[in-house]
Amino acid sequence: MPPNAGIDGRSFAPRLSGEQGAPREWIHTQLRTQYFARDKKWKLRENGELYDISQSPFEEKLVKAQDGEAAVARKRLQAVLDQLHKP
Repeated sequence: MPPNAGIDGRSFAPRLSGEQGAPREWIHTQLRTQYFARDKKWKLRENGELYDISQSPFEEKLVKAQDGEAAVARKRLQAVLDQLHKP
């Protein structure tokens, strides 16, 4: 792990055994240098691209207009990326 990697320490194990646990509203995924944060409807990549994934896995739509619900989602997911990928 890089020394600047943020770790929040929340376990996913209860969900795997069918218990409620403490689920998040978002998930974070990283593969080498590419990463993203997502929730049920939105995915924000490390390069700033925001996608509407409400039709996923069949369709992911790049969102160009950043107002309304998309702007709120971008702000929320960017906070996750900022927390986990500190400069």
